[in-house]
Amino acid sequence: MAEVAPPAPERPSAVAWRWVRRIAVLMLGIPLVIIGLLLLVAPGPGTPVLLAGLAILAIEFAWARRRMHDLRSMARRILKRGDDAATS
Repeated sequence: MAEVAPPAPERPSAVAWRWVRRIAVLMLGIPLVIIGLLLLVAPGPGTPVLLAGLAILAIEFAWARRRMHDLRSMARRILKRGDDAATS
């Protein structure tokens, strides 16, 4: 039986780049989500700002990708319900 070699260790520069990217995504995404939430109750385009923040966070974080998927599913259900009501 052939042995499987362990994966090669990552270069330190690759690890550093991954952390820099993750921090940059956080620094852009979190403020947009917070501003979007505030704009939901204040006058302004809250929903697009909130979705933009989630989309940025979804680049690096699985939890944000799941929330985006949930929101897409909810929007499809709402639009389908609206289409059903319009055709009746």
